[in-house]
Amino acid sequence: MTTFDYISREINEHYYAIYRLEQARTLIQDLKQPEVDAQALILNEVSAKHNIPIETMRGKSRKMETVRARHEAMKRLRDELHLSLKSIGEILGGRDHSTIHYALKVRV
Repeated sequence: MTTFDYISREINEHYYAIYRLEQARTLIQDLKQPEVDAQALILNEVSAKHNIPIETMRGKSRKMETVRARHEAMKRLRDELHLSLKSIGEILGGRDHSTIHYALKVRV
């Protein structure tokens, strides 16, 4: 095998590896997409059940009705979608992960 053949083979292997990585990345993005829909579905269901707008759940209100709806959304996002505390906090108005942890711990 000549040096040229060796280099050519190595380049082909690298291109193939890059191609496989691109396929994997596309697959992961496709798998992540339904989560966005599932998040919206959970928020809409909780919003309808408690008759509280989603924006109110994302807001700073500490009214008991709003807190209960927000906590239910937190619990469902954690249990059903296995989201991180940070992700749940971002979805629900930019709350800190420790706030989500505490809310799940002492859920009203």
